[in-house]
Amino acid sequence: MEIKLEIIWALCNAIVGGDPQQVRHVLECGALDPLCDVLVQMYLEVLPFVIQTLDKLFQVGEADATSAGTYINRYLEAFGESHGWEKME
Repeated sequence: MEIKLEIIWALCNAIVGGDPQQVRHVLECGALDPLCDVLVQMYLEVLPFVIQTLDKLFQVGEADATSAGTYINRYLEAFGESHGWEKME
């Protein structure tokens, strides 16, 4: 469990501290599923930081959608496809 939490911390730090290009790259490497899994496992020590990280992801997705003129936040959609909403309940 300790190693998994360290990985989550690293992903969160990379996303929260990264610029939009770095955030996109981390997501392309598959970071969203482990972040969503934490929502179910209820690791209370990292949960607030995971929520902050998801907020940053959604902000980058919103900016990308606006600049592309599509108005579709692909990171918000990916979160739903990863069952993130269900895992938050």
